[in-house]
Amino acid sequence: MYHSARSRSNQHVETPTLLPPKLSEFGHQLFTSREQDSLAHWLREPTWPRDTLNIYALEGYLTALLVWPVALQPGAWLPPIWNEAGWRVRPPIDTVHRYEEFLELVVGFLRTIDQRLLQSPPVFEPSLRLTIGHDRPDVKTHGQHWAQGFGRGLKQGVQSRGGTRQADIVLTEAVLVLASTRSSRGPLGAIPRQLVRGAD
Repeated sequence: MYHSARSRSNQHVETPTLLPPKLSEFGHQLFTSREQDSLAHWLREPTWPRDTLNIYALEGYLTALLVWPVALQPGAWLPPIWNEAGWRVRPPIDTVHRYEEFLELVVGFLRTIDQRLLQSPPVFEPSLRLTIGHDRPDVKTHGQHWAQGFGRGLKQGVQSRGGTRQADIVLTEAVLVLASTRSSRGPLGAIPRQLVRGAD
């Protein structure tokens, strides 16, 4: 998880080099509304870079990572949470203890979303109507943040595929999965009755 470096002087100073985590080591504690509030508080820290995801955007982002048909390593999908392109751990999580605490919350959130999606039938309840931390109950704004996070997750999936042909394949798979569950055609209105499953 981390390495320490000693200074050349007689004083021993540990400088942690924080590495991408092993997911198997995190997120196994119960993730409740209290943990969600705590994570929301972390994401509001003023020392983060601009455009760090807030709690609603993070939920959209993690959801996209779970439903998008692509496998990503933690070193690739964690930094976009704090708006970093490469592996660099930013304040306020640049110490070993705070880094591990943050990871426990993020991976706990990820596992909680996944557990609900694995139920039969799947359950998904976005947090848009919840007042988390000191946020105002603003469903429209929360929804915009959620969608931005989801889009960032989809972008991760496309970028990880490397070539144009592979990106084309994964986009096709994702669109067909989403289309199989749609209840309308957006601006075109309702799905024609003869195409609705089980219609007479």
